[in-house]
Amino acid sequence: MSLDFTALNNLAGREDHPPADDHTEKDSGGRSKYRRLENEKDVKKYTSQMYDAYQKKINQAGTLKSDIIKGLEAGEDPVIILLKALKCISLITGDTAIYDQGKDTLLAVYGWGRSEPVPLELELKETEERLAMLTRPELTEGAVPPDVKARIQRAIEVNRKKAEDLRKAVDQAGKLHNI
Repeated sequence: MSLDFTALNNLAGREDHPPADDHTEKDSGGRSKYRRLENEKDVKKYTSQMYDAYQKKINQAGTLKSDIIKGLEAGEDPVIILLKALKCISLITGDTAIYDQGKDTLLAVYGWGRSEPVPLELELKETEERLAMLTRPELTEGAVPPDVKARIQRAIEVNRKKAEDLRKAVDQAGKLHNI
């Protein structure tokens, strides 16, 4: 005799569970049918999530490809186009390092090394965005523990110094390239 907990499951709002007698039936691998069904649900859910993420990346890559072509036609700065191409490659291959490494190298070689203003301006914009996030009132005046406040203050100082250096570099790059 097996116990049927269907009524209890219904009370708990768990109508998706099979009756108790399905828990005891075994499949050819020795697993209960219920456990196999649960595993199949998990696999389907995981597969669905992976597929959704993949589709999102394909859509983003498609948008970037269009942006690259439009940028070429509009005479957009090659640095911006190259960054979009690196991002597109990163999305298509799943290798996020290619974008990060390419961007860092682009800033070092073309920004600091060749004094091109566009990579320096992009880095300045990102630095100023980080600084704005770090100087939000809830972080500097709120109920933040003292040790955390000290770390945030140090990050603010570092980002302010970096922004100042980048502003000087952008100004010099502009003078160098007569902009």
